[in-house]
Order: sequence, then C-alpha cells, then structure tokens
Amino acid sequence: TYRWFSAELGDAVGAGAGAEVQGLRVSEDFLRIFGIQPVLGRGFTAGEDAAGGPSVALIGTGLWRSRFGGDRRVVGRELVLGDERYTIVGVVPTVRLPEAADRAEVLLPLRLVVDPREHGNNYRVVGKLRPGLPSGAVEADLARVMAEFRRAYPEEVQPGDRGLRVMDFRQLFVGQLARTLWILLGSVAFVLLIACANVASLFLARAVGRQREISLRAALGAARGRIVRQLLTEGLVLYLAAGALALALARLALLAAGRTFVSTRLLRAEEIALDGRVLLFTLAVAVVTALVFGAFVAVPASRSDLMRLLREAGAAAGGGGRSARFRRLLVGAESALAVVLLAGAGLLLASLLAVRSVDPRFEARGVVTATLPALPRTYASREAVWDLERRLLERIRAIPGVEGAATTANVPFRRGMNIPITIAGRPDAWEGAAEWRAVSPGYFDALRVGFVRGRDFDARDGAGAPGVVIINESLARRYWPGQDPIGQRI
Repeated sequence: TYRWFSAELGDAVGAGAGAEVQGLRVSEDFLRIFGIQPVLGRGFTAGEDAAGGPSVALIGTGLWRSRFGGDRRVVGRELVLGDERYTIVGVVPTVRLPEAADRAEVLLPLRLVVDPREHGNNYRVVGKLRPGLPSGAVEADLARVMAEFRRAYPEEVQPGDRGLRVMDFRQLFVGQLARTLWILLGSVAFVLLIACANVASLFLARAVGRQREISLRAALGAARGRIVRQLLTEGLVLYLAAGALALALARLALLAAGRTFVSTRLLRAEEIALDGRVLLFTLAVAVVTALVFGAFVAVPASRSDLMRLLREAGAAAGGGGRSARFRRLLVGAESALAVVLLAGAGLLLASLLAVRSVDPRFEARGVVTATLPALPRTYASREAVWDLERRLLERIRAIPGVEGAATTANVPFRRGMNIPITIAGRPDAWEGAAEWRAVSPGYFDALRVGFVRGRDFDARDGAGAPGVVIINESLARRYWPGQDPIGQRI
C-alpha cells in the first residue's frame, strides 16, 4: 500500500533547504513486493508503520547524491520535511510509480490513521500474485470481501457501487499506449527487414561481380566453409559499421527531441536514453541480421555449381538460374514488405490526423502554463495564499501581450481530482467519481471556452459567498435531460 505526498526540505539538508520533494508513504512490505533492494542501510521493519512508531525515512539515490553528496555515512543522519524530523535508515533506488508527476525521493512509513488536516484518504494497493494462482481467484476473493463489507457497513455503500477491481500493474504505466508502441515497433521491424533485403541484394550483386575471385579461391583449394566465413565476416563488418552509424543518428535524434519529451511530460521520458541495453540490442541485431542475410548470399555463392552457372551465364545474365531466382525472391519480399510498411504508415498518419482534428473545445495555441512549487511556510493560511494568487495574476495580466491569465489545480488533459456528488433531493442520483478542478475567474476566458448557459466565476463568489459550481454539458444531460440545470443544487 502506498500514498503520494510532497513536502519542503528543511534546514538540516543545508543547501537543499526550501526545495520541494516528492515522496511516498508506504507499508512495511512495500520494498519486498516491488523487489527493491536498499543501496545502503535497511528497509522498514515490522512496527515502524504502526501508529506512534519511530520517525524514520528512506531516501532515493537522486536525493542522496544531490543533497548529501553521495555520502555513504548518510544512514543515521537527520532529514527535515516541513516541521517534522526523521532519521534516515537507508538509501533505495529512486521510485517511479504511475499517476505521479515526479519521482519519489523519500519513503516514509504509511500509518493508516485519520488525519483531520487531510481532505480524504486515497491509497494505492498492490498485490503480488503467487505462481500458479488460478485465473479469477483474486476477483472472486475480493468480491467475497466486498460482500462482507456491504453487510457490515451498509451506510458506507453508495448506489451504483461497483466494488473492487483488479488491474494489471503494467496497464497503469502504459494504458492504451501499449498498442501504439507495438505498432511502432512493428513498423521499425518492417523497415529493418527492407533494409536487410536491400543489403542482401547488394551483397548478391557483389558476389556476382566477384565470381572470378571466388572461383579462383575454390580452384586454389579454398574450402567452401572458408569462403562462407570470409563473406560472412565482410557482411558482419558492414552491419556493425551501420549499427554504429545508427547509434550516432539516434543520439542526435534524442537531443533534438529532448525538449519535446520534457514539454509534454511523457511518462518516464527521462529514461529514454542510449544506455547499455540499447547498445547490446543494437549489437545483437547487427550480428543476427549479418549472419542470417549474409548466409542467404554466402552459402549459394560458395557452391561450385553456382560458379559454373555464373561463368556460363555471365555477369549480365538476367534469365534463369539460382542467382536470378534468388534475386527475384529478394525483390518480391522487399516489395511485399514495402507495401505493408506503406499501408501501416498511412494508417498511422491517418490516425494522427484524426487525433489532431478533434476539437478540444478550448484554444490551446498561444497558451503557456507554469507550475508553482510548494509555498514557504509564511503562506500557512488560506487568506495568504489567496492574496499571493491575486497579486500574481495582476502582475501577469499587466505583461504586454498577455490577453488573459488564471489559475487552475490541473491543466486540461491532465487527470484531476475526483469527488462523489449527489443531486439535491434525488438520493438515487449518485456519482461516485466526478472529476473536478478548482479554477479562478478568467480561466474560461483565457482558454476561449464559451458558455452554453450561465456565467463565469467573479467577485461575487469569493470567501464567505454561497458555494457555486460550473458543470459541463455531459453532466447536465445525465441528470437534467431536457431541463435547465442553472439553479439546481448538488
């Protein structure tokens, strides 16, 4: 079980004081479930996640190097987060889990107690299935647990409650992107096959041009295996050189695309790099393709009957013979792969154009966003935060060229927070996970979002005013079909 949090590094860290750090509150068996081994020190022990347990912490390798200089004596030192002090008991690899903007650099014990300062308690539960567990056993067990919960706490069960669901952990990382990645991988494989077919054709043409040399080697007593090894070695050198060139081009492509990855906050984008695994994969592809496609040329070229046919037919012969049939086979395979690749590229391009043509219902061009880090402790009250927000917006709106400015808890297309809602006077109309965002006046104007009915937030909706909300059309159609939702209460 785990839960995200963010906190401000305190003075005990020294130069890093005042910076915001992302972290996780985790149960005692978190490291074991995820197979994480501490780099230094130890993990959490039984009892440290109990209420009133010791104030201990694990730090990630990133924080260890950036704030503690990689000091191996860091275990036992003090870590200050906000107003709390913790003793560092270990260093672990920096944790990256789904649905979080940053890496978790601090792990704290998760204590399942109600904190009145927090608005809601949301936890992630991860289970590791034992080998050989029958399909559906987990779902059946959770259904039994949920049925007992409904009987024991009927007042906690809302209408339309769907119970507990089990989701493959990999789906949280890639989601619907997995299919797109497999399609891209298939396209790259087709390109590789076409390139290999082209090179094999060139090798065959080169072998035809070297017929006299190969025949002479055979006549002088060169064994067939020796000739095959020579041709394969020549091909391997060429493929390795091509792999090195590909790595250089990939490096340039990553440097060019780095800004795009960062700006779109692509999940785990910082892990896209040319590391040892990429080098080993490139080496393996170069060797395998050199051996496979080189053998298509080297083995027939080493046959004495082929040499006889080549001497008889001449280098310009394009009629019958094994070499001609082999060339036709390569040309046919290359053409088939090219057609498939072209069709796949066309479908991908059509999908991209279809996605780009979808109207997001707001104006995204010319819109710039910025994220405010954790505020200093001097902004402890709501009034202080509201005053800071007001002054920031006034200064931004005064910048020449700025047409509008507003604040929001989450930008569009970024997952927001959810809250259950009930329609006043209709207890049967219950929404268990309505997504909502807190926005300031001027938000809809800045994004050029028009109103179907009603008005924007304004000065009438400040502190102490009655609560008001703006809903979208889908919620209005769901609960007030054919009616005017203005003035309704939720």
